[in-house]
Amino acid sequence: MPTSKNKLIVAVGLIGAVALAAGDLSAGGAVQGPGFDAIGRTQEALDHLAMGQYEQAEQAAQEVLSHRHPLSGRAWLIIATARQRSGQFAGAEEAYAAYLADPANRTDREFATEQITACQQARSNPAPLQPPSHRLTRLQKVELAQTEPQKAVESSTHFVVHSYNGALSKLVAVEAEAALARIGELLLGGRAYPNTVEIHIWPDRKAFEANALDAPEWAGGSYSLATRDGLTTRRIDLTQTTPAGQFSTEMLDRVLPHELCHLVTRESFGDAPVPFFLNEGLAMLAEALPDNGRILLAGAALAGKEKLSLHELLLAQQHSLQAVDVFYAESYSLVAFLQSRLSERQFMDLVENLKFGCSFRDALHRAVGTPQDDKLLPALAASWEAHAIEQAQYLRALRGQFELAMRR
Repeated sequence: MPTSKNKLIVAVGLIGAVALAAGDLSAGGAVQGPGFDAIGRTQEALDHLAMGQYEQAEQAAQEVLSHRHPLSGRAWLIIATARQRSGQFAGAEEAYAAYLADPANRTDREFATEQITACQQARSNPAPLQPPSHRLTRLQKVELAQTEPQKAVESSTHFVVHSYNGALSKLVAVEAEAALARIGELLLGGRAYPNTVEIHIWPDRKAFEANALDAPEWAGGSYSLATRDGLTTRRIDLTQTTPAGQFSTEMLDRVLPHELCHLVTRESFGDAPVPFFLNEGLAMLAEALPDNGRILLAGAALAGKEKLSLHELLLAQQHSLQAVDVFYAESYSLVAFLQSRLSERQFMDLVENLKFGCSFRDALHRAVGTPQDDKLLPALAASWEAHAIEQAQYLRALRGQFELAMRR
């Protein structure tokens, strides 16, 4: 299974390759057809690619291809990279071959040939883990957006899933178990989760707001942990479709593991308060996709005037937040940084020490086995901020290289 350290960079590796390759291409005197912005649509495709939205990236690039625009070479690279990144290696090979079929693209023949070889090697090895939605076909997504008159209930080892779509109930039961396994590695040290969780999936936002428990107005999902008459109910509420009526892949890839992580964290801490930055950082880290948007925002904030210092981040409370987006981005960045820099045992000890009431500084000292030192937190802050800023600069550079090539 990919480590969290890899998660922070894997989303940009192939994007860098496609951007660098595209940077050497000539626009070939591209002339836009009436009513179609090929440059804008190609940039949109790359933005989707950078955010890990591979299906949307391919759809936008396919539209450029359908207009037979001179940017088709770049569109083929985006399609090939999107397929390769989502594990569709045979389709990626076909797209790279289509790119090579155009004589104008021979300057990047070595790059495309290397990627074809990489796809062939990947096909001969066990398939890598993918975010759940990337394993769904377009037809399956259409079917998962549909509703039935009666609720369909599906049970698994730890979950009882209620939805108005039988296939969706089965899918979510499977993916919830997979998400719980990831969360268990972060929080439970391999210990089995002993409880059962109800998952209720509502057809749309209106139904979610009418039925979900403890749901914030802005959220697409929520969790609740309630005890009544000696019985504890663990529950997650989710939304099946987007405002446009399409199946919510974000619900499957992000919201489900996010809310489940909140629930497990809450139970793990018991009556002890969960540090706000840790609660949100762990939940974002549990999602099935890395979040390049938050990586960019964290780096920009830490390099600019909107910065939340490490001290401010550690003490932040939900009711007093001013820059909410910055808080979430920096929390994700910090927790991912700690998880990647500490050993698995040290990270779990850090969480345990915070659970038992230690300050963050004391919890970190105990986790890494060092004596008390006032220089520890400033050193951590400097190292984390430099890392976050460097990551953001790298992502922006990749996008900038592509945009520069588009202007040629």
